[in-house]
Amino acid sequence: MSSLRPAGSRRVSGLALALGLLLSFATPGRADSAGSSYAFANRVVFDTVEVDRVTSRSTRLLNVVPLDDKGPLKVAGKAAMPGQSAYIAAYGSRKDALIVLLWDRVEIYDLADAAKPRFVRALALADQGVSAPGQPLVETAGADEFVLLGTRNTTRLTAADGGDWRATPLPPPTPEQRARMSAPPDAVLAHQKPMAAPLLLRQSDRFRYELVWTEKRQPGRVVHRKYVRQVDKANGRPTSEILLGTDIETVD
Repeated sequence: MSSLRPAGSRRVSGLALALGLLLSFATPGRADSAGSSYAFANRVVFDTVEVDRVTSRSTRLLNVVPLDDKGPLKVAGKAAMPGQSAYIAAYGSRKDALIVLLWDRVEIYDLADAAKPRFVRALALADQGVSAPGQPLVETAGADEFVLLGTRNTTRLTAADGGDWRATPLPPPTPEQRARMSAPPDAVLAHQKPMAAPLLLRQSDRFRYELVWTEKRQPGRVVHRKYVRQVDKANGRPTSEILLGTDIETVD
Protein backbone atom coordinates (compact mmCIF):
# COMPACT_ATOMS: atom_id res chain seq x y z
CA MET A 1 0.00 0.00 0.00
CA SER A 2 1.35 3.44 -0.89
CA SER A 3 2.17 5.83 1.90
CA LEU A 4 0.16 9.00 2.25
CA ARG A 5 1.65 11.75 0.13
CA PRO A 6 0.50 15.32 0.82
CA ALA A 7 1.69 16.86 -2.44
CA GLY A 8 2.06 20.58 -2.96
CA SER A 9 2.39 21.35 0.74
CA ARG A 10 5.38 23.61 0.13
CA ARG A 11 3.14 26.02 -1.73
CA VAL A 12 0.37 26.14 0.86
CA SER A 13 1.63 29.45 2.26
CA GLY A 14 0.95 31.01 -1.11
CA LEU A 15 -2.72 30.19 -0.75
CA ALA A 16 -3.02 33.03 1.73
CA LEU A 17 -3.25 35.21 -1.38
CA ALA A 18 -6.42 33.42 -2.49
CA LEU A 19 -8.81 35.68 -0.60
CA GLY A 20 -11.64 37.74 -2.03
CA LEU A 21 -14.71 36.23 -3.62
CA LEU A 22 -14.30 32.81 -2.08
CA LEU A 23 -14.43 34.36 1.39
CA SER A 24 -18.09 35.26 1.00
CA PHE A 25 -18.82 32.06 2.94
CA ALA A 26 -15.88 32.30 5.37
CA THR A 27 -16.66 32.93 9.02
CA PRO A 28 -15.41 36.01 10.87
CA GLY A 29 -11.86 35.48 12.02
CA ARG A 30 -10.88 33.50 8.93
CA ALA A 31 -7.23 34.38 8.39
CA ASP A 32 -6.32 32.20 5.46
CA SER A 33 -8.02 30.52 2.52
CA ALA A 34 -7.64 27.03 1.13
CA GLY A 35 -8.10 28.24 -2.41
CA SER A 36 -10.60 26.70 -4.79
CA SER A 37 -11.05 23.23 -6.22
CA TYR A 38 -13.41 21.48 -8.60
CA ALA A 39 -14.10 17.89 -9.65
CA PHE A 40 -15.60 16.65 -12.90
CA ALA A 41 -15.42 13.36 -14.81
CA ASN A 42 -12.25 11.61 -13.59
CA ARG A 43 -10.21 14.58 -12.41
CA VAL A 44 -9.85 17.22 -9.73
CA VAL A 45 -8.55 20.72 -10.37
CA PHE A 46 -7.23 23.03 -7.67
CA ASP A 47 -5.38 26.33 -7.77
CA THR A 48 -2.18 27.47 -6.08
CA VAL A 49 -0.18 30.68 -6.22
CA GLU A 50 3.56 30.75 -6.79
CA VAL A 51 5.53 33.90 -5.98
CA ASP A 52 8.89 34.64 -7.58
CA ARG A 53 11.22 35.58 -4.72
CA VAL A 54 13.26 37.88 -6.93
CA THR A 55 10.55 39.85 -8.74
CA SER A 56 7.69 39.23 -6.22
CA ARG A 57 5.51 38.45 -9.22
CA SER A 58 2.76 35.97 -8.49
CA THR A 59 1.42 33.33 -10.87
CA ARG A 60 -1.75 31.35 -10.30
CA LEU A 61 -1.52 27.72 -11.38
CA LEU A 62 -4.26 25.22 -12.16
CA ASN A 63 -3.20 21.77 -10.94
CA VAL A 64 -4.81 18.67 -12.46
CA VAL A 65 -5.13 15.43 -10.45
CA PRO A 66 -6.47 12.36 -12.31
CA LEU A 67 -8.84 10.15 -10.31
CA ASP A 68 -7.81 6.76 -11.67
CA ASP A 69 -6.63 3.42 -10.32
CA LYS A 70 -3.22 3.43 -12.00
CA GLY A 71 -1.39 4.40 -8.83
CA PRO A 72 -1.26 6.91 -5.98
CA LEU A 73 -2.86 10.29 -6.47
CA LYS A 74 -0.56 12.87 -8.02
CA VAL A 75 -0.57 16.22 -9.79
CA ALA A 76 -0.23 15.15 -13.42
CA GLY A 77 -0.03 18.59 -14.99
CA LYS A 78 -0.19 22.32 -14.36
CA ALA A 79 -1.33 25.29 -16.39
CA ALA A 80 -0.26 28.86 -15.63
CA MET A 81 -3.17 31.28 -15.76
CA PRO A 82 -2.37 34.22 -18.05
CA GLY A 83 -2.29 37.85 -17.01
CA GLN A 84 -2.52 39.13 -13.48
CA SER A 85 -3.12 36.51 -10.81
CA ALA A 86 -6.82 36.72 -9.97
CA TYR A 87 -9.28 35.14 -7.56
CA ILE A 88 -11.29 32.22 -8.89
CA ALA A 89 -14.98 32.70 -8.25
CA ALA A 90 -16.43 29.47 -9.67
CA TYR A 91 -15.81 26.54 -12.01
CA GLY A 92 -17.81 24.70 -14.62
CA SER A 93 -17.11 22.17 -17.36
CA ARG A 94 -18.10 20.97 -20.82
CA LYS A 95 -16.67 17.63 -21.97
CA ASP A 96 -12.90 18.06 -21.41
CA ALA A 97 -13.11 21.85 -21.18
CA LEU A 98 -12.75 23.61 -17.84
CA ILE A 99 -14.64 26.88 -17.35
CA VAL A 100 -13.03 29.23 -14.83
CA LEU A 101 -15.11 32.22 -13.72
CA LEU A 102 -13.04 35.14 -12.45
CA TRP A 103 -13.97 38.62 -11.23
CA ASP A 104 -13.69 40.31 -14.62
CA ARG A 105 -13.41 37.50 -17.15
CA VAL A 106 -14.05 33.84 -17.88
CA GLU A 107 -11.23 31.55 -19.00
CA ILE A 108 -11.41 28.23 -20.85
CA TYR A 109 -8.87 25.40 -20.51
CA ASP A 110 -8.54 22.11 -22.36
CA LEU A 111 -7.92 19.22 -19.93
CA ALA A 112 -8.15 16.37 -22.44
CA ASP A 113 -4.54 15.54 -21.58
CA ALA A 114 -4.20 15.79 -17.81
CA ALA A 115 -0.42 15.93 -18.13
CA LYS A 116 -0.62 18.91 -20.48
CA PRO A 117 -3.55 21.16 -19.54
CA ARG A 118 -3.86 23.95 -22.08
CA PHE A 119 -5.22 27.49 -21.89
CA VAL A 120 -7.71 28.06 -24.74
CA ARG A 121 -8.98 31.62 -24.41
CA ALA A 122 -10.25 34.34 -22.11
CA LEU A 123 -13.43 36.39 -22.55
CA ALA A 124 -13.99 39.72 -20.81
CA LEU A 125 -17.14 40.14 -18.70
CA ALA A 126 -19.26 43.27 -18.71
CA ASP A 127 -19.22 45.35 -15.54
CA GLN A 128 -22.81 45.62 -14.31
CA GLY A 129 -22.30 47.52 -11.09
CA VAL A 130 -21.11 46.80 -7.58
CA SER A 131 -20.81 43.29 -6.19
CA ALA A 132 -23.61 41.69 -4.19
CA PRO A 133 -23.66 38.91 -1.58
CA GLY A 134 -23.74 35.33 -2.73
CA GLN A 135 -21.63 32.58 -4.23
CA PRO A 136 -20.88 32.94 -7.97
CA LEU A 137 -22.02 29.92 -9.98
CA VAL A 138 -21.60 28.41 -13.43
CA GLU A 139 -24.94 26.88 -14.37
CA THR A 140 -25.69 24.67 -17.38
CA ALA A 141 -28.43 26.12 -19.57
CA GLY A 142 -28.18 23.66 -22.48
CA ALA A 143 -25.84 21.28 -24.27
CA ASP A 144 -23.55 24.13 -25.35
CA GLU A 145 -24.76 26.99 -23.19
CA PHE A 146 -24.04 28.20 -19.67
CA VAL A 147 -25.16 31.06 -17.45
CA LEU A 148 -22.41 32.66 -15.39
CA LEU A 149 -23.93 34.04 -12.21
CA GLY A 150 -21.51 36.54 -10.72
CA THR A 151 -21.86 38.89 -7.79
CA ARG A 152 -21.21 41.76 -10.19
CA ASN A 153 -22.38 40.56 -13.59
CA THR A 154 -24.38 37.84 -15.32
CA THR A 155 -23.35 36.36 -18.66
CA ARG A 156 -24.46 33.79 -21.22
CA LEU A 157 -21.53 31.60 -22.27
CA THR A 158 -21.91 29.58 -25.46
CA ALA A 159 -19.48 26.94 -26.60
CA ALA A 160 -18.59 25.25 -29.86
CA ASP A 161 -16.00 22.66 -30.79
CA GLY A 162 -12.78 24.20 -32.00
CA GLY A 163 -12.56 26.75 -29.19
CA ASP A 164 -15.20 29.17 -30.48
CA TRP A 165 -16.57 30.41 -27.14
CA ARG A 166 -18.68 33.54 -26.82
CA ALA A 167 -19.82 35.63 -23.84
CA THR A 168 -22.98 37.74 -23.99
CA PRO A 169 -24.03 40.09 -21.16
CA LEU A 170 -27.38 39.34 -19.52
CA PRO A 171 -29.66 41.37 -17.25
CA PRO A 172 -28.91 41.28 -13.50
CA PRO A 173 -29.72 38.02 -11.68
CA THR A 174 -33.37 37.23 -11.06
CA PRO A 175 -34.64 36.63 -7.50
CA GLU A 176 -34.55 32.88 -8.20
CA GLN A 177 -30.94 33.07 -9.35
CA ARG A 178 -29.94 35.14 -6.34
CA ALA A 179 -31.59 32.56 -4.11
CA ARG A 180 -29.43 29.82 -5.65
CA MET A 181 -26.34 31.97 -5.17
CA SER A 182 -27.29 32.50 -1.52
CA ALA A 183 -27.71 28.77 -0.87
CA PRO A 184 -25.49 26.80 -3.29
CA PRO A 185 -25.40 22.99 -3.09
CA ASP A 186 -23.02 21.18 -0.74
CA ALA A 187 -21.09 19.89 -3.76
CA VAL A 188 -20.07 23.50 -4.40
CA LEU A 189 -19.53 24.52 -0.78
CA ALA A 190 -17.42 21.48 0.13
CA HIS A 191 -14.74 22.60 -2.30
CA GLN A 192 -14.51 26.01 -0.65
CA LYS A 193 -15.22 25.75 3.07
CA PRO A 194 -14.71 23.13 5.81
CA MET A 195 -17.40 20.45 5.82
CA ALA A 196 -17.94 17.67 8.33
CA ALA A 197 -18.74 14.86 5.89
CA PRO A 198 -16.53 13.72 2.99
CA LEU A 199 -17.75 14.57 -0.50
CA LEU A 200 -17.75 11.58 -2.85
CA LEU A 201 -16.08 12.57 -6.12
CA ARG A 202 -15.88 9.24 -7.94
CA GLN A 203 -15.73 5.53 -7.27
CA SER A 204 -14.42 2.57 -9.23
CA ASP A 205 -14.59 -1.14 -8.51
CA ARG A 206 -11.57 -0.83 -6.23
CA PHE A 207 -11.36 2.74 -4.94
CA ARG A 208 -13.50 5.57 -3.64
CA TYR A 209 -12.28 9.12 -4.25
CA GLU A 210 -13.33 11.74 -1.70
CA LEU A 211 -12.85 15.39 -0.84
CA VAL A 212 -12.08 15.48 2.89
CA TRP A 213 -11.56 18.29 5.40
CA THR A 214 -9.55 17.72 8.58
CA GLU A 215 -9.39 19.95 11.65
CA LYS A 216 -6.60 20.60 14.13
CA ARG A 217 -7.12 22.97 17.04
CA GLN A 218 -4.21 25.06 18.25
CA PRO A 219 -4.04 27.94 20.74
CA GLY A 220 -5.86 30.88 19.17
CA ARG A 221 -6.67 29.18 15.88
CA VAL A 222 -8.16 26.19 14.08
CA VAL A 223 -6.29 24.75 11.11
CA HIS A 224 -8.49 23.18 8.44
CA ARG A 225 -6.84 21.15 5.69
CA LYS A 226 -8.50 20.04 2.47
CA TYR A 227 -7.47 16.77 0.80
CA VAL A 228 -8.48 14.64 -2.13
CA ARG A 229 -8.19 11.07 -0.89
CA GLN A 230 -8.09 7.64 -2.51
CA VAL A 231 -9.76 5.03 -0.29
CA ASP A 232 -9.56 1.25 -0.68
CA LYS A 233 -13.18 0.05 -0.75
CA ALA A 234 -12.21 -3.40 0.53
CA ASN A 235 -10.94 -2.20 3.92
CA GLY A 236 -11.99 1.45 4.03
CA ARG A 237 -8.41 2.68 4.46
CA PRO A 238 -6.83 5.62 2.60
CA THR A 239 -4.11 4.55 0.18
CA SER A 240 -2.99 8.01 -0.94
CA GLU A 241 -4.00 11.64 -0.62
CA ILE A 242 -3.03 15.10 -1.85
CA LEU A 243 -3.23 18.27 0.18
CA LEU A 244 -5.24 20.82 -1.76
CA GLY A 245 -4.94 23.69 0.68
CA THR A 246 -5.02 25.00 4.23
CA ASP A 247 -7.59 27.30 5.83
CA ILE A 248 -6.66 28.99 9.15
CA GLU A 249 -9.45 30.27 11.39
CA THR A 250 -8.55 32.55 14.29
CA VAL A 251 -10.30 31.90 17.59
CA ASP A 252 -10.75 34.43 20.41
